[in-house]
Amino acid sequence: MKKKNFVQIVSALFVILFVYTGISKLIGYKEFIYELKESPILKPYTGWLIWIVPGAELFIAFFLIVARWRKPALYASFFMMLLFTTYLFQVNNLKYHIPCGCGGILEKLPIGVHIILNIILAILAVIAIWIERALIRTNDHEFADVKYS
Repeated sequence: MKKKNFVQIVSALFVILFVYTGISKLIGYKEFIYELKESPILKPYTGWLIWIVPGAELFIAFFLIVARWRKPALYASFFMMLLFTTYLFQVNNLKYHIPCGCGGILEKLPIGVHIILNIILAILAVIAIWIERALIRTNDHEFADVKYS
């Protein structure tokens, strides 16, 4: 598989994931609010997380589509996966059940499977970032004039 194709596939995977979960959270915002309020970790931040999380997911998805902004969006995707996975680890260590709040069918996954899925997605993001950086350095990129540091 060509390196460019790998980056595009990983980007498309994140676009699908973030659009799906972002829209699911916005459509079911009452349920999302309830799930945030059930979490002792997130309860104090419910008021702004209800908009920030789905907004960030949709924002990142948009920038993954734009080749010029793909690398920073891949970094943001990795960061989101890191945050979500850290949260799931914390929830897993609590003594009682806390709803996931991930949106859609992802909420139905057992927490262990969800953690593994997030780790795999984070690893894919890191590999895609590494490839994207190499493509930019060698000017073998969709936009050869894109300059990143």
